[in-house]
Amino acid sequence: MKLFRRVVAPVLLVATVALLFAACGGMSKEEYVTKVNKLMKQAEKDQQKLGKGTPTAADFQTLQGTVNHTADELDKINPPSEIKKQHEDLVKELRALSVPLKKFGDAMVKIQKDPKNMSTMLTQITPLNAEISKDVEALNKTADEMKKKGYK
Repeated sequence: MKLFRRVVAPVLLVATVALLFAACGGMSKEEYVTKVNKLMKQAEKDQQKLGKGTPTAADFQTLQGTVNHTADELDKINPPSEIKKQHEDLVKELRALSVPLKKFGDAMVKIQKDPKNMSTMLTQITPLNAEISKDVEALNKTADEMKKKGYK
């Protein structure tokens, strides 16, 4: 019985507290902000590595990979409960942004393979610009909601 009180009971208590902590959002506001900012800085670095001047198909494929990786890494984070919805929206919006980026990259590949495809591809690229803009606007809106809650 003494062994239970001295060893097993504290271990059970720590495990219970850890589970409760995870259920309440998993990490503190500061931990969350630090982790998300680190991910975003890495995404910015990856984006800056893209070619200067006219973007190539490879640039769009790299950008799409960066967006997907960032969404995957964010999806692994258990956010504080007060911004759980915004966090889920952020992941969803990044995944949505990835779709037109892929299509844009695919169109660029076709143009690079045969410049005669340019006029046809331009008619496909124009709506993709609007879709990308809409997705970026949604990301900015979610980021603003998070900032209003003190997550900067």
